[in-house]
Amino acid sequence: MYQYQFKTWEQALPIAYPIRYQVFVIEQNIPDNLEIDEYDSVAEHLVLFFNELPIGTARIFVDNTEKVDTLMIGRLAILAEYRGRGLGKKMITYLITYAEKKICKKLTLHAQAQTVPFYVKLGFVADSKEFVYDGIIHRKCTKFLV
Repeated sequence: MYQYQFKTWEQALPIAYPIRYQVFVIEQNIPDNLEIDEYDSVAEHLVLFFNELPIGTARIFVDNTEKVDTLMIGRLAILAEYRGRGLGKKMITYLITYAEKKICKKLTLHAQAQTVPFYVKLGFVADSKEFVYDGIIHRKCTKFLV
């Protein structure tokens, strides 16, 4: 059975960080000193559990670079053995619903280039401009909420 829980960074650190470390540092070779940043302490961390085992995580926080009420999604990670089950889609959909309840006008995220089609299918619009973040090519994606 799947369950979602929001956590503060202090609560999420022992649960979410091992997932992020496995996905980003081990699998994607992102330097571990870049994995935790200044946004973790201000973000709400969504943790996905399967039968009480943490298997996925993402964070959401206020995007202060935007002029309207905007939340930014980041650090979506699901353990390899649970991928391919539509869980990433379910997590993003959960965060979209959460943002709508907060009466947020817009969601943003920085998608790794290979994941852009995933976000586009969920209603995000990808900027044409690419940028490098943590050594990986990304594109900013935006979804306007009603």
